Amino acid sequence: MERFIRVRFMADIFISYRRKDSGWATTWIADQLERQYDVFFDRNDIDYGDQFPAAISRALKECRVFLAIIGPEWDSADNLKRLQEDEDWVRQEIQTALDRKGVRTVPVLLDREKLPLEDAVPEKLRSLLLSEAMPFSNKKRDSDLELLKKKLDLWLVGGAYQAVDRRPLPTVVPQLCNRVAQEEKLIELFSDNRPITKTPVIILHGHRWEEHLGFIDRLCHRHLLVEVLGLHGQDVGISVTTLQWNVDRAAEGQHEKVLRTAIKRNVLQFPTAKDQEMQVYFRTIPQPQVLLLQVTWSDYRKCGEHLIEGFITAWPKLFEETDEKGGMGRFEPPFPVVLWINISYEDMTQEVSFERLLDERVPRLVSVLPKLSPVMEGDIQTWVGLDEVRRFVHGNEGRMLSLIENPELCCDKGKMHMRCFVEKAREILAG
Repeated sequence: MERFIRVRFMADIFISYRRKDSGWATTWIADQLERQYDVFFDRNDIDYGDQFPAAISRALKECRVFLAIIGPEWDSADNLKRLQEDEDWVRQEIQTALDRKGVRTVPVLLDREKLPLEDAVPEKLRSLLLSEAMPFSNKKRDSDLELLKKKLDLWLVGGAYQAVDRRPLPTVVPQLCNRVAQEEKLIELFSDNRPITKTPVIILHGHRWEEHLGFIDRLCHRHLLVEVLGLHGQDVGISVTTLQWNVDRAAEGQHEKVLRTAIKRNVLQFPTAKDQEMQVYFRTIPQPQVLLLQVTWSDYRKCGEHLIEGFITAWPKLFEETDEKGGMGRFEPPFPVVLWINISYEDMTQEVSFERLLDERVPRLVSVLPKLSPVMEGDIQTWVGLDEVRRFVHGNEGRMLSLIENPELCCDKGKMHMRCFVEKAREILAG
């Protein structure tokens, strides 16, 4: 499973929790707070290869507010038994926070009314129960979140933006500029009461410098893919895999064979797998799959105008199987499997015609998102004012807005390709 990893930093807020106790709710709280504050949350801020103990220790030394998430199962027999063990991480986190001076330690009651009984908690952790607890209900999560943020503003005394000078720009932040039309079309696709299949086809097209992959990063960052695929509340993650496909065979019209071969090679990592083995894989996937098909303008010209239609027609056939009577039936995987086609143009005049793809002959859940467009002045103005952006660009707003005035950076008057904007934004904020 591929994860989106945020850039690590010294955090003002440390979130301590037990995974089996708080589930997705803690992840939601952390993601919402990270849009405005410097937060340490292990799922987002410990990268592959990091030393877990060192990362936790460093964050605990720097935090100013310690949120101890106490959910319905926090005082279960299993959890209380673990808290008695010196090597238990939740115990160590709470004990370290309680022993540090200057740290506000706040119990957060997640979907429960009372703190655990004092006698059930290890003696060294009992002072946590003396602190006034803050209620947080999933049913009232929006209003409870606003109350928590107001309290944090008071506790941090304006410190929420102190990390501007020391926190580098996360990779995805520039991608939060100017892609609203594509997001809204994607949301519309999955919310207009049409029959839903778990194997949709999504097409994104635009100039090759408009950062097609960056748009997918943006969707993952904002959890929009989770939302539109109907996975809200499920902590399963989304796997994104790029398919290497045979252009020559596609040019010969072998679209189904091209897809099967690419999936076996890149997803199953078993090029000689049988079709039945691929079907077994899709029948038992543990999480949603996004399969990326990158199509350049050269690919399109070589394979002909029926290339995209050929892939769309071939895609449902991968989920067909022979039944006991020898007929063909269709199965649906347990989680969505999306065929995502990125089409990259070489100049701003090129564009594939999608009219034929969207008539009644093709599956209804095929969506062509609006063409990716360059960044304009209004887009940058909106971008620098976003809560999740302004703490990084504070003091550099003018330099950001002046980018659009440099003709050497623009692809047309007042327009910049997203790649150019991303590179220059990172360059400014790195300096």
